[in-house]
Amino acid sequence: MAVMQSEVQVAINGATALITARQRVRELAVQVGLSNTDSVIVATVVSELARNIIAYATRGEIILREIRNGLAEGLEVGAVVEGPGIVDVWLALQDGYSTSGCFG
Repeated sequence: MAVMQSEVQVAINGATALITARQRVRELAVQVGLSNTDSVIVATVVSELARNIIAYATRGEIILREIRNGLAEGLEVGAVVEGPGIVDVWLALQDGYSTSGCFG
């Protein structure tokens, strides 16, 4: 059974919050012993979540949790957002679809 050790919540309301979220996830990554490569990957995920919250949601929050399962440790990253939502989920799941005009 996984045990949550600590949780950090970062309200995303602008570019400064994006930087704060990246810093906090890097701190947690070091705390749980992730490699530099894995730390960069997780920080990139958090940055993309924060950018999407800023661009598409009314407001949001990124939640970072340190978890342990026996000898294994890791990070769980989640986001809670409030905004207009996705009008056509099926369409949004199609390869190459983008509401921002970018190929993603």
